[in-house]
Amino acid sequence: MQQQATPPPDEDDVAPSSMTTADDNWTAQLPQTEHVRFFCTTDWARTELGPLEGWSATLRLFAGFVLADSRAACLWWGPNLTAIYNEAYAPLAAQLHPMLMGSTFQLGYPDLFPHIGTYFDECRRTGAGVNYSSAVPLVVERKGWQEEAFFSGSFTPIGPVGQPSGFYNSTFEVTTQKISDRRTSLLNKLAAVPNSAVDAAFTHILTTLGTDPHDIPLAMLYKFEADVGPSPLQLVGQFGLPEGHELLVESAYIDSEAGVIPDMRRAGSEAMMIPYDARFDAVSWKGWGIPPTQIAVLPLTSGARLFGYLVCGTNPCRPHDELCQQFGRDLNRMVSSIITSAVDHESTKQRQEQLEADLAFSDLKLRHLIDHASVGMCHVSLDGQILWANDHYYHLGGMSAEDQAPRYAFFDVYHDDDRQKAVEVFEKLLVGEDHHITAEFRLKRSFQAPTGESEPAHIQVLAFPYRDPYTGQVKSVMACTTDISRLKWAQTFEARLAAEAREAKRQQEAFIDVVSHEVRLYIAGGSVRLATLFST
Repeated sequence: MQQQATPPPDEDDVAPSSMTTADDNWTAQLPQTEHVRFFCTTDWARTELGPLEGWSATLRLFAGFVLADSRAACLWWGPNLTAIYNEAYAPLAAQLHPMLMGSTFQLGYPDLFPHIGTYFDECRRTGAGVNYSSAVPLVVERKGWQEEAFFSGSFTPIGPVGQPSGFYNSTFEVTTQKISDRRTSLLNKLAAVPNSAVDAAFTHILTTLGTDPHDIPLAMLYKFEADVGPSPLQLVGQFGLPEGHELLVESAYIDSEAGVIPDMRRAGSEAMMIPYDARFDAVSWKGWGIPPTQIAVLPLTSGARLFGYLVCGTNPCRPHDELCQQFGRDLNRMVSSIITSAVDHESTKQRQEQLEADLAFSDLKLRHLIDHASVGMCHVSLDGQILWANDHYYHLGGMSAEDQAPRYAFFDVYHDDDRQKAVEVFEKLLVGEDHHITAEFRLKRSFQAPTGESEPAHIQVLAFPYRDPYTGQVKSVMACTTDISRLKWAQTFEARLAAEAREAKRQQEAFIDVVSHEVRLYIAGGSVRLATLFST
């Protein structure tokens, strides 16, 4: 690292002679830790701050603050922002530690300076501290491997407005919170399914997973073609696999050895992690662009049903700890729930469509039967509106459908002398007094008798209330009408013939009685004359 000569101290930063002598070992008052010993053995003479014994009282004071702070903190001192940091900050510096101690911000973090430099400028201008929160992750190496991390903190100026001597930078890690928020956001996006169709649900899952490439750098989504019986696994979609990759298997049965099918077979209905191996070479990893150590095989299940599998890469810059495992479980449950809901919705929709088709066919058959029935049929609402009726009903009534369209207009077909009787029958049906009522009515329509005479037509009505199957309340009235005009005429004609026959018999008997009487009288008179003749 390039070190610069120590600048002459500012007038305000010149320490009293009692604190600038070589014999004044002010670092002895610091906490005696390994990090403090590292701080003391750093060759500060080769830095912009110069040797420790030449530091100003202010610099010594704030250096002591930093080294004693239990939080991660770094003191950026001087015009070029030379670093003094504590033990808690060292892991955050990652591979820059220990070289960052005594180095400048620009040398240590050249990639961050264009962004963080604005915070320093703001502090100089206002003389007030500035808080910051990491919107994008930083990759640190503190455990021997690259790790995604988020930090928040503040920069506090030390010194007068416009010319601070340095900046006190306290920082703390918010990685767990940030990653949990990001993963929760992903799960919430997954839950917001815009379309309940199965294909749309699969598309939604893949599209949403692609919005979090850091946590899901690779995804392959498979589904079984059929719910029952042997069915091939069909690749619904994927991201991360280039065209022609050996893992890109479009369709295969579960007993296949192609791609990751064997891993799915071993997983069965339980989630499983498989280690990275050569099969995943040449994968175009999203997010960090590096392969993860673990690949998740997540079965999409609901009870005993298995709909397919989601194979996805894990975050290569996060440890496979409980947080990662919990995210895998949550993701598995969420995706399984989405597919289950979509499959159930589609099954319900298919059943509904089949029921509607069956109902429509049954209704068609019933309509065909009703339209060709030899009786009239009608369905009337509680407010007297004809809901439907067949042609024969209107034919028997002698009035068209248009004429009977108004409310209670169906009463107009009845003879004036029978209309009130029809109203009373309808009212009884509305209150549900009877299960059904049979009645005969005369109509305004005329009937031409075989004898040529014209008389009011007669119909027989069988009516019954239609009740709600759950509440038992009357919902409407249904009726069947039959033309009995010929029967009524025949009954009347037969009654008349019988009466005429009885009258003819009576007249015949009366005639016989008269004749008999006359004959008796004649015979009696003849007997008298004979007796008289014989006597003379």
